[in-house]
Amino acid sequence: MKLKYKLFFSIIIIGVFALTLGLIGVYHFTKIETINVELANDSKNVEYISQTIENDLLELVRLTTTLANTNVVKDALISSNNDFSSLSVSEREQTIFDLNNTWMNTSDVNDPFIKERMENDAALYLVSQENKYPDLYGEIFLTNEYGVMISTTGKLTTLAHHDKYWWQGAYNDGEGIVYIDDRGYDDSVAGYVLGIVVPIYDDENNIIGILKSNFNIAYIFEDSVTNFHNLNLEGEYLVVRTLGLIVNGKDIEPLSESVPEYLLSYLSQQTIISKEINFENNDKFMAISPINLTFDFNDIEFGGSYESIDHLGGNLGEGWSVVYLVDSSIVFNEINHTTMSNITGGIIILLLIGLSGLFIGETLSKPFINLNNYITEVGKGNLIKKDFKISNDEVGELTSSFNNMIDHLQLSLTSKENLEKEIVEKEKLEQTLIASEAGLKRAQEIAKLGSWEIDLITNTVWGSEEALKIYEIEKKDKEIPLSFIKGMIDSNDRSKVDQALADLLDNSTPIDVTYKIKTVNGNLKYINSIATLKVDDNNNPIKIIGTIHNITKLMLVEETLKYEKNIAQMYLDIVGVMILVLDVEGKVSLINNKGCEILGYDKDEIIGKNWFDNFIPKDVINRETQETYSNIFNGKGKLESNYNNYLITSKKEKRLNSWTNVLLYDSNNNIIGVLSSGKYITKEEIYKKKLYNIGYEDTLTKLKNRRYYEENLLKLDIQEELKKKRFH
Repeated sequence: MKLKYKLFFSIIIIGVFALTLGLIGVYHFTKIETINVELANDSKNVEYISQTIENDLLELVRLTTTLANTNVVKDALISSNNDFSSLSVSEREQTIFDLNNTWMNTSDVNDPFIKERMENDAALYLVSQENKYPDLYGEIFLTNEYGVMISTTGKLTTLAHHDKYWWQGAYNDGEGIVYIDDRGYDDSVAGYVLGIVVPIYDDENNIIGILKSNFNIAYIFEDSVTNFHNLNLEGEYLVVRTLGLIVNGKDIEPLSESVPEYLLSYLSQQTIISKEINFENNDKFMAISPINLTFDFNDIEFGGSYESIDHLGGNLGEGWSVVYLVDSSIVFNEINHTTMSNITGGIIILLLIGLSGLFIGETLSKPFINLNNYITEVGKGNLIKKDFKISNDEVGELTSSFNNMIDHLQLSLTSKENLEKEIVEKEKLEQTLIASEAGLKRAQEIAKLGSWEIDLITNTVWGSEEALKIYEIEKKDKEIPLSFIKGMIDSNDRSKVDQALADLLDNSTPIDVTYKIKTVNGNLKYINSIATLKVDDNNNPIKIIGTIHNITKLMLVEETLKYEKNIAQMYLDIVGVMILVLDVEGKVSLINNKGCEILGYDKDEIIGKNWFDNFIPKDVINRETQETYSNIFNGKGKLESNYNNYLITSKKEKRLNSWTNVLLYDSNNNIIGVLSSGKYITKEEIYKKKLYNIGYEDTLTKLKNRRYYEENLLKLDIQEELKKKRFH
């Protein structure tokens, strides 16, 4: 078969094979990536929706609690409770029974008895709140501590609510708790509502009433589920009770439908789930995220009752979860379309390449035919070179090689002189290499630095002479088991070293780790090791190459410095005065225990804080004071070595301190801070000073009085008498 046809069919066969493998690989990779991206996005979306719903519910709780704690609501409750508390238990129960019957049997909202509870001050206030958010509220009503409704925005079914499950839930045996009532369909508002029930307390934390706000479910989900429905028309977002009833879904009446039974086991797990499932030969992507507030939440109870006199479809002790479902075929539709386009494009390209191969094959075959004839003549003994037009390709190189071969057949390959020269150069190179190795050995010995390698194939370690010397290992074998080296590492540092090796192998993160070893001779040493990974042509790890440095002396010096620093800090802490260091910005960089005791803070609460902003009273500190402090460091101001000022403690108490200050300098004589010692001036010392001033100074002019001068003159006379006696 001619070359051009071989080339054509080879291109077609290899191309079809490569195209098939490529398309299969791309499709498989794209599908896996699409699944992972879909599951991750679905999980994030349902988690975001569940958190949004939870935040919205908490906002409704805050709104209702704020409404319940207004003065007009509490005043109405106090008045009503006073009326009912004056009755005996039997009288109160009979009164409530009669009022409830009258309410239930009166349908005219204009009846005075009805209007009394719909048009009082508290009711009008609740109506004004409802009118602010007409789409949000179903109704708002208020009951006193006996469960009697005293104010309402609408005509409820009943007036007495003490025995209602939601009232008892919020009352909580007198302790009180926020109760969220998932009551389903409410007859009184002719719609699906969610009730927020909050207890109301007096100043002594006793429950004086219960306020309930019924909110429209559709409005609650408007900012979360509905928005996601509008953004994603392919999938289906649902809010579902644990037993499967759908609370909210696109074009679904609340609590009229249930999710398939196969989802119930996932709903009960109360955790975020995102996975691909198969149900009745139908592949779907599913994501579930619980709304945590509806399951178990501090200070909030979530529940309901299946049905009562005024509602249907209530909660059976279930929580809510956000569910997302979408058919896998929708997700993979774009992948399938892309794959078909790739197949079509690949076939067209393959045919074009094959036709090009025919032309190229024919062009390439001509030089080979001429070269073949030339080789045949050379084989017959004709060493005369032919004049060929040599092209700039492999064929041209081959032709040139044959011409050169003919020339070299007539010459010696290498002269004796050139061979001897090569031998001399080789010997020089070997001597240079030996000298370099000796220099490296000496350098490692001086620097206490050794080199090592780990062969990942044999799991053995090679070490330079200095490396073996550091570990105090006699070099008997060329290679040492890795387990033997690891056994010398201190048990407290072994996990750190193992993690560094794992990071290098898994993530190509270079090793830079310090650890302690116990040598074969029982000596403890500190080692710093640095290493990188060596891979083969296929990017497979084959060796770890690194160095070790004996830093034992350095570590011992650091431990000594640390010990001396701790001793110095101990001395500071036992001093009976406050010791304080401020940096150039006025921040606290050091304070002793006495300072913490005076200020009433832990050391961590003081270090790093600005001294003037946090520990000097606002009526004492000002901008000029801080500028004066800053000028000390730029040479424009002068530090007062002694002065008094007030501090402010954690208990907001002012304490007067007497300070002694010195400047701190670095090695370049630059001011880097202020060291101050402060003594707390007690009230007794202040009073003593005031008494002294009163006894020896004029209160109006502040000048020294006669008593002061008389006592000082007397002291001078006594001193003169003593001098005379001494010299006589």
